[in-house]
Amino acid sequence: MRLHLNILVICTLLCSAGVVRAQNVEFDKKNFKDDKKMFKEARKELKEGDEYFEYSRFTTALGHYIKAQKFNPENATLNYKVGKCYLRTVSKVKSIPYLEKAYKLEPGVNPEIRYLLGEAYHLNYEFDKGIVEYKAYRLNMGIDDAKESNRMMKIVNKKIEECNMGKKLVANPIRVFIDNIKAVNSPYPEYSPLISADESV
Repeated sequence: MRLHLNILVICTLLCSAGVVRAQNVEFDKKNFKDDKKMFKEARKELKEGDEYFEYSRFTTALGHYIKAQKFNPENATLNYKVGKCYLRTVSKVKSIPYLEKAYKLEPGVNPEIRYLLGEAYHLNYEFDKGIVEYKAYRLNMGIDDAKESNRMMKIVNKKIEECNMGKKLVANPIRVFIDNIKAVNSPYPEYSPLISADESV
């Protein structure tokens, strides 16, 4: 009996520790009284990142956000922004842990969080997870404008179709060969042709 009680107490402590760890920590002076200098620097990086983020300069914003995130990794909004930035760069897969953490810390961090999670899973070939997230987003889009809501509904439905097709394609891979057609291709890269203004060259 005593053993069962001890196990119950340990489980309760572990569960409560997990809950405490999963709390959103806002970028507020009162949360960082002991480290004012680092808080000030992180806050500056956050503001600079926000300026670039606002204009969709995600790669530049990401550098600032990463510095701020190292200081406060438990902020849902910052994790959301880091995840979105990664999703809009070539390192898309890196977005997943940040978006997951943002959602875990605060499920309502941003109305598009489930869509972004769906997109991240989708691009990482985790199609079933992507479908779950897309469907969750579709149920609670939070878009008041009917025209925009219809537009997003079409996009989400297409993304779900893409995930379903992706599952089929991954399950049945096809070997593909790419041959160089000598009459068309030369040994030189032709992806950036040089043409003069008068088109003589």
